[in-house]
Amino acid sequence: MKAIRVALCVLVLRFAGAAKILGVFSIPSISHQLVYRSLMKELHSRGHHITVLTPDPLRDPSLQNYTEIDLSAAYSVWQDKFNTLTENRDKGRYLIFTSLQLAQMGIDLCEVELNFPNVRNFFQENNTFDLVMTEWILSPCFHAIGHKYEVPVIGISSVPPAIIVHHSVGNPAHPAYAADVLLGYTDHSTFIQRVHATIHYILLLFAYRFWILPAHDAVVRRHFNNNAIPYIEDVVNNVSLILTCSHFSVQSSRPNMPAVVDIGGMHLRLPQPLPEDLKNFLDGASQGVIYFSLGTNVRSDKMSVEKRQIFLDAFSELQDFRILWKWELDELPGQPCNVKVAKWLPQEDILRHPKMNVFIYQGGMQSTEEAIRAQVPVIGIPFFADQDVNVKKMVELGVGIYVEYEDITKEVILDAIRKILYNPSYKENMKKISKIARDQTKRSLDRAVWWTEYVIRHKGAHHLRSAALDIKWYQYLLLDVIAFISIVFIFMSWLILLITRFIVRTIKSRSSLRSKKD
Repeated sequence: MKAIRVALCVLVLRFAGAAKILGVFSIPSISHQLVYRSLMKELHSRGHHITVLTPDPLRDPSLQNYTEIDLSAAYSVWQDKFNTLTENRDKGRYLIFTSLQLAQMGIDLCEVELNFPNVRNFFQENNTFDLVMTEWILSPCFHAIGHKYEVPVIGISSVPPAIIVHHSVGNPAHPAYAADVLLGYTDHSTFIQRVHATIHYILLLFAYRFWILPAHDAVVRRHFNNNAIPYIEDVVNNVSLILTCSHFSVQSSRPNMPAVVDIGGMHLRLPQPLPEDLKNFLDGASQGVIYFSLGTNVRSDKMSVEKRQIFLDAFSELQDFRILWKWELDELPGQPCNVKVAKWLPQEDILRHPKMNVFIYQGGMQSTEEAIRAQVPVIGIPFFADQDVNVKKMVELGVGIYVEYEDITKEVILDAIRKILYNPSYKENMKKISKIARDQTKRSLDRAVWWTEYVIRHKGAHHLRSAALDIKWYQYLLLDVIAFISIVFIFMSWLILLITRFIVRTIKSRSSLRSKKD
């Protein structure tokens, strides 16, 4: 009886502190949404009332106080305008064009999603919230929702944040060792890479200030029809906190302000039993299993026939191994007998299978974290965004091999697979990295919940805000101080020169007078 009374007291206290949280997660990509969903469900389980705008709603009627606004129609916009297998990847990866292309996608998503009838109706309702949590990757316009409801905003990113995200909280983003994630440079860059990273940094901030922000501000004013909303840059820079899916065990170590909290691996869950057919297929592998998946944004069925045949030829030569391939169509033409395909697979649990040897993937952040947790070495074929730098980091850590999509041949694939299979250092290094990634004071999910409730308790966390946001750019770069010191140095040098000349002339004058007297 006493235990029941204690449990009731805990429940009362728990729900008495329940907050109304609005999550706005705009990017139509299930890998991104799974990260945000894990946090929203955990907050819900702790008694908070959740409302979510998402392209991937749960549609679970058993969840009470969990409301979803469906943005799934945004998938057609995303897929029509952005096909990673047909982009000019050389140009996109190494120049600023990819950043600008993604920025335009962010503007388009704002315009399209805020114009959905169900979204317009939702914002016309008389709702109240205690916190707005918004995806901070492509679309700063959604930060204005926090101002609409006059509540604090937390930004969250399912990938390592880009320069403009760091910039919004005054977080240092030095191009010498912390280049923009889209460039694919690690923290040990060459001179040319540092030059490129610096130019990219300047151009991107210029575009952010004079194109991206004005475009988002225009979208906000069209849809909210509220001139009382400050300029979008002021709204964005008022964010209380940023939760970012990164961790020093995977990404390069970098300085962070208190307003930036790493929550890498937050979506990782406890092991679940595999479906019977998958379990039997994996268990029956005599030598081991190779898993091939290009994630959710890159569809392997969109590969050219030539590229597809390369993988089929390579896999057919590995008859002692079983291949599990995430293939988005019902049939795979020319499918070898040792290959099993499926449109969707429980990736975390597959990677945890004891016979898993190699993971061939596109370098996505969540897949990288899952491979590290499962201690499976990787072969990375990056396509866009953070995938390039993720794979390069795996190579740097000695747990993976980098393969260019354009350079793929049967020999390249087989050579990479055999290197990992027969060189034990890849597996041993992955075990070490996995141990480091696991060694944390608390789970990433618990840390994210604690900081979310921290912002709610204090009605914002502006005391974490960096003063770098309040000073001019030339003050941040100390150009005024350098100019002052330079002027003082020049003046003192000039003064010393004058004094020296005066002394020299005086000495010469006296010497000449003495010589005349003599």
